[in-house]
Amino acid sequence: MSIERLKGMIGLSIKAGKSVSGAFAVQSAVKSRRAVLVLVDGSASQRTQRLYQDMCRAHSCAFRLLPAQGILPQLLNRDNAAVLVVQDRGFAQAILKILDTDKPTGVGEVE
Repeated sequence: MSIERLKGMIGLSIKAGKSVSGAFAVQSAVKSRRAVLVLVDGSASQRTQRLYQDMCRAHSCAFRLLPAQGILPQLLNRDNAAVLVVQDRGFAQAILKILDTDKPTGVGEVE
């Protein structure tokens, strides 16, 4: 998976105003069914990951744990950013496509 492509698409959704971050904003977006996709940073605690995963399951919202640590804090310029919700179906589908269809690439793997 290309982390740069993922960062680019998440960055576009943020700049377009189609994403919100922060615990309260994310929870209210999920509960009011405005959320299409919830992204949790890889550096989030197990409790945080489980909280949002259960919330998404209860409210029929897509959930993905980001594969690399520090993507959301870097994009949002906040040290402790752990969760982001995408409220636009087009951006959500593009992010899911990057996360789900790209094969991980790393040291020693052939592309």
